[in-house]
Amino acid sequence: MNLREIHEAYRRALDAARNAESDEAREAAQADVIAKRNALDDALVEAEEARADEARIAAEEARAAAARIVADSAPAEPQIPTLARQYREWDTNGRKGKFQVVLFPDARTAYPQSNVIQLEGALKVEGRDYKPSVVENRTDIISTDASSVYSSYLAPATTLARLHWHENAQSGVLKAGPTIIQTPDDNKIYWPKFITDAAASTSPGTQGGAASVASPVFARAELDSWRIDGFFAVSNEMLRSSIMNFEAVLSEAAARAIATQVATYLAAGSGSNQPQGLGGANTTTTAGKTAASQTVFTVDELIELKLSVLPQSRMAGTWLFGTAAYLALNLKKDGEGQYLLRPSANAGEPEMLLGNPVYEEAGYPAATHGLIPVTFGDVSQFIVRDVGPVVFEASEEFAFTSFETTFRFAKWMDSELLDTAAVKHLVMA
Repeated sequence: MNLREIHEAYRRALDAARNAESDEAREAAQADVIAKRNALDDALVEAEEARADEARIAAEEARAAAARIVADSAPAEPQIPTLARQYREWDTNGRKGKFQVVLFPDARTAYPQSNVIQLEGALKVEGRDYKPSVVENRTDIISTDASSVYSSYLAPATTLARLHWHENAQSGVLKAGPTIIQTPDDNKIYWPKFITDAAASTSPGTQGGAASVASPVFARAELDSWRIDGFFAVSNEMLRSSIMNFEAVLSEAAARAIATQVATYLAAGSGSNQPQGLGGANTTTTAGKTAASQTVFTVDELIELKLSVLPQSRMAGTWLFGTAAYLALNLKKDGEGQYLLRPSANAGEPEMLLGNPVYEEAGYPAATHGLIPVTFGDVSQFIVRDVGPVVFEASEEFAFTSFETTFRFAKWMDSELLDTAAVKHLVMA
């Protein structure tokens, strides 16, 4: 059936459901409506996929036609070595017969379980692009030793024009929702706060008696501007000759270096000549619960930690677990054998623990003797000061005599917990 016929069958099923006289007939008609609707949805999906395939094929044909036009208008190629010319002719003629000198098997077919990266235009022979998909073992012309490299002087090398980055830990503290203050300058910021609130008398006053003293105690949080920086020295020959856009690679590396160090400071900074971290050995949070064990925490202890925070902060509370503690949390089960950590029903949302979101913070320490692997509370009371942009600058003056260009990078920031009662931690025994 085509899409129009399926849609017409669905409309007839709807009419039958509306006109059904008995409960049994109505129930059967409703089941038929659902089946027809599912069939219609499947047909719509197939039609959309067919349209997408047609558009893709048309685009590929257009690119192929454009490539043929360019190839036809290209100037005659110079003579190239005999073996390369033979391979080109064999490749152009649809690879009919055998070409026994150079073989480029399709690794996607040979190794279907592997993640195969097809090199596009990476290998050139006298200006001609080839597409090798696996690495060949070339030996010396006489020797049968595959480790010999003599003939490799005759073969072109292949270098990918892209870089594989290793994975850096991201900041769980930033994901948990701190308050970020952006400033254009480096001036110190003072944030007034209460240490002790005003307190009324614990007993009713008597007629003619003096009122009780109830003075609040003020303090201030200080936000400085600490610099996170570094530099690279790169030869000018490298910048001129590299297959990659080296400035873009270095700027990305600088940004990653800064982000990694910022994540470290926000998690466990000492606050002495560097930002104050939310956790770590020098945290300003107070202990909400001390675990009975030096290496293991229980679900009951997590509940006690949550309830140690005041209700208004508890409602906005967020869990932060160090990597080792996060692993232990993932293995914990409730009394019915179900895992305690509940995955989110929606993509991009955090997992939930006891009704509050959970984030992993790789900068928190391990769950071991005397350390603080878990915090809970209102992370919006943690202030992160962000000063100006990330600076990435280049100069030839620093290493002028070495023919090198120096790239330096820097970021200024600070952090501080404004309300020490809003976030508390679990400390191991």
